[in-house]
Order: sequence, then C-alpha cells, then structure tokens
Amino acid sequence: MKKIIIGLLSLLIVMIVLFHLFTFNHVWQDSDLRDTIVESVQTSSAIDFSKITDFEWDRMYILHPYTPVDMVFEEEGIKIPNNNFNVEYFESINMLAFIKEDRLVTFVEIPRDICRAKFDKNVIRFNKGEAKFDILKEEKMIVFK
Repeated sequence: MKKIIIGLLSLLIVMIVLFHLFTFNHVWQDSDLRDTIVESVQTSSAIDFSKITDFEWDRMYILHPYTPVDMVFEEEGIKIPNNNFNVEYFESINMLAFIKEDRLVTFVEIPRDICRAKFDKNVIRFNKGEAKFDILKEEKMIVFK
C-alpha cells in the first residue's frame, strides 16, 4: 500500500512539474485590458493605447481573422511562446499584440464589431507613440488606419 501511495505522489509531482514547464512562458490574453478597450469604445471619442496599458511595450500589431500569427511574428523576428491564437480560426475577432524588444508581452482579442481595421495585408503595425485612434461615436467602433 505504501508503494502505491508513493508511486501516485511521484506521478502527481511529475505531472505538476510538466504542467509548469509547458505553461511557464505562455502569454495569456489580458482580459482587463480587453475590458478597458471595450469600455473606452462605449464612453470615449478617442483611445490612446500608451495611456490605457500598464505594462512596457514599444510596438502594437493588429492582426485580422485567419492570420497565421506564428508565421507573421517569425517574419518580424518576434518570439512568441504560444502556439495558437483564436484569431487564426475565427472571423469575428481582431487581435492586438503588444511587443517589447521582439517579445510578445500580451495580447487581446477584440470583437470586430468594435474594432475595425483597413488591411492591405495580414497585419498593421504601430509604434507606441502612434497608437492613438478616434472612436466612431455612433457605431461605437475604433477604426485603425
């Protein structure tokens, strides 16, 4: 009986260590930032991403639906620990990715009905100082140009 308990505890410890290793570098969506963006769209006439973020970043990327995120960032020389994002599979969202020194800091996935972008290609890039946009009041929508 003692051997079974020791074996189960050992297995549990190995599973916890493996889980920690696989999620250690994972970048999670910033749901607080997403909520702040949605609230700003509802109540403001403009949005300045350098002011509503509480983390360090130097570039913001906007990716449209079905964009292969890993390929885009690999071309840009950006390291991303995640291996898939919802924007790759769903037409209803755009992804805003915040980058600091060629590393993904965080991202948010925003419904396209409040976040429209005019794309010539899969991605639009803005430096931190350029990340200021008007909000269309009647449509309650950010338009990235």
